[in-house]
Amino acid sequence: MPAQPLATEAFILLKRPPTDSFQAYTAFSAEHGALQLQQRIPKKSSGAASPLDLFDEASLHLESSNQGRTWFVKEAQVIARHPELGRSYETLRLACALTTLVARNPVHEESRASVAELLRAALVAFASGG
Repeated sequence: MPAQPLATEAFILLKRPPTDSFQAYTAFSAEHGALQLQQRIPKKSSGAASPLDLFDEASLHLESSNQGRTWFVKEAQVIARHPELGRSYETLRLACALTTLVARNPVHEESRASVAELLRAALVAFASGG
C-alpha cells in the first residue's frame, strides 16, 4: 500500500523525548486538527536543516503509511519561530499551558481555523512580552 501524502501548515504543540532516530511531536493544523508527527533526527555531519521546535509554525510535507495515525516529516519549512518565549519562565509556562490545552482536547472541524488564529496571536503576544 503506497504512503499517503499530506501538505499543511501546523503549529508544534508538544515535543516528546527523542528516540535514537526520531523526534516525536504533536502538531495542530487548521485543516486537519491534531497530528502526531515523527521527524528523523539528522546526523551531526549532515548539513540538514534544524529540527522543528516547540511553538514553531511550519509548512509541512508529510507522509503516512498507517492511514494517518502517525505522519512522518518529509520536508519542513519554519514560518515563524518564537525563541523569546524561553527567556521568561512565566511566559514559557503560560505558552506551554495553552499549547497543551489545544493538544489534549479535540477541536471541532468548524473551529479549527479560529483556534489556529488564537494560537498565532497568543504566541506572538507571549513572545513580545504581552
